[in-house]
Amino acid sequence: MKKTLGICALALAFVACGDDSAKLYNTWNLVSLSDGGNPIDTSHSDRRVSITIDKDKFNGYSGCNSFFGSYKTNGDQFQSANSGMTRMLCEPKSMEIEESLIKLFSDNSVHFVLQEGKLVFEKDGENGGVKAIFEAQSK
Repeated sequence: MKKTLGICALALAFVACGDDSAKLYNTWNLVSLSDGGNPIDTSHSDRRVSITIDKDKFNGYSGCNSFFGSYKTNGDQFQSANSGMTRMLCEPKSMEIEESLIKLFSDNSVHFVLQEGKLVFEKDGENGGVKAIFEAQSK
């Protein structure tokens, strides 16, 4: 359940606020991830870790499992709803990527910002928190 909520929140974070929200309607690929100040090698996933954001829905791949849901934003925070995810077990390195993303979005409150073609999510926490940077996929 916690995993499902975390992934749902992830997708919501990709939705900017106000008139800028249309800028987020894209597929975003994970380019950098850190947990507790330690970088995580995202190349161990069997597929690219990504999220696709539409007007009111999202879906993506978290390193091991697929996720989906609907969302709304509140300032620089996001909220997910009607979300879910598959529940497969994968290689430990792929699971490490997914677990960090779940920590980032586990309580449906994560800061996000869109800057220079990148979508950045950050959440403070013990030992430095979690930070994920996504880059817009070329259309």
